[in-house]
Amino acid sequence: LCFSKIFSNIEKAMRIVIRMKACNIPRDVVVYNLIIAGLLSLSQFKKGMKVMQMMTEDNISPTRHTMGTWITELGRAKHPELAMQLFEEMTERHNIPRSTIHLNSVINGYVQSNMIDKAKDLAKRAHEYDLSLDERSYTSLLRGFLKNKRFDEAKNVLHEMDQKNIQADGRTYNTLIVEYTMSGNIDEATKCWEMMKQRKVVPERRTVLFFIEHLCLNQKIDSLVSALKDIQSSSLGVTLTKNDCNCVRGFLAHSSSTRHLVKQMKL
Repeated sequence: LCFSKIFSNIEKAMRIVIRMKACNIPRDVVVYNLIIAGLLSLSQFKKGMKVMQMMTEDNISPTRHTMGTWITELGRAKHPELAMQLFEEMTERHNIPRSTIHLNSVINGYVQSNMIDKAKDLAKRAHEYDLSLDERSYTSLLRGFLKNKRFDEAKNVLHEMDQKNIQADGRTYNTLIVEYTMSGNIDEATKCWEMMKQRKVVPERRTVLFFIEHLCLNQKIDSLVSALKDIQSSSLGVTLTKNDCNCVRGFLAHSSSTRHLVKQMKL
């Protein structure tokens, strides 16, 4: 029902633009970008192309934002090769400068489609487009390597980040902790947690909750006690909400081996 309402509103917006055109009321790139973004978010790519055609008829050129929306949404819809084609063409055909944001969208699209070698190859060729990788580029690569259990290549990515003095952020550590854990490697996830603390990176709240839950599930009592102490102190730099603390209590109460920690730890 929610999506039908959204789609209905976009259809109304398109009809308004068509009426504006019929009445010779000027349209601008902002109007078209809004409609394109709405259509593409619903995977309405053919209608999105019709809107692009309307822009051309109005002598309105697409912007970096327009192309970025197309590249991002094509990647999300698992059409990374089409996203790559637009990325390749945007400068030569549309005279729009490429950016690392566009590059990251293509890399992420490849990763989401489990085409990790394509993502890796594009990352290696970033210099050909006069672009440099940033923490989000590397985070996407890490997610792809870890999901495919290519742990050595994931470690190489971290090493390269260190060499280039690119600081991993909370999003990167969330990826590392979640993907190592989901691959059954909770010990490596714990090492990433410790590395995150040492580098004074503030974790996302969801990272904290996920890590605590899986330490409980895997009966890693020593690591669990240490992580709980981290939460209680101000060293993590993150504040859990009342609901977050209730979730942690629930994780601890679920098992007889961790139930005693509910009273011991003042959350």
